[in-house]
Amino acid sequence: MKTCNFDLQILIQSNKEDLSKHISSVNNSAKKEDKKIKELSDEYINYLNQLNINKKSATKKFFIIISKKKNIVENDTENEKNIENIIFEELNDNYLKIKDTISRCGNLVVEINNKNECKEILFSFFYPRKSLN
Repeated sequence: MKTCNFDLQILIQSNKEDLSKHISSVNNSAKKEDKKIKELSDEYINYLNQLNINKKSATKKFFIIISKKKNIVENDTENEKNIENIIFEELNDNYLKIKDTISRCGNLVVEINNKNECKEILFSFFYPRKSLN
């Protein structure tokens, strides 16, 4: 991120997670294993139960926002389209730079490609306890 010579903002969304489904899955898998694996699984399940009881398990999502201001001179439609194309190319170049840097560090980059997904994410920031659906 130090190499980025443009403005960006990082938003972090943290959500408490219920580990019940994962605990159930581990428990079901452990039933099919030998005694030693079953013991390890039981220890892991106890650990997960403690996390679940204490509400200490959470997922974190990181959103990177890149902005670019558009300065257009009067109502010149042709110039406006050209400027919009230039801005789009700059934003895309910045995005690719960030994506490459983050990916090289071993992090997963997920693109938001549709309006509904974008609405859901924005809604979750403004109303964290509610769902858009």
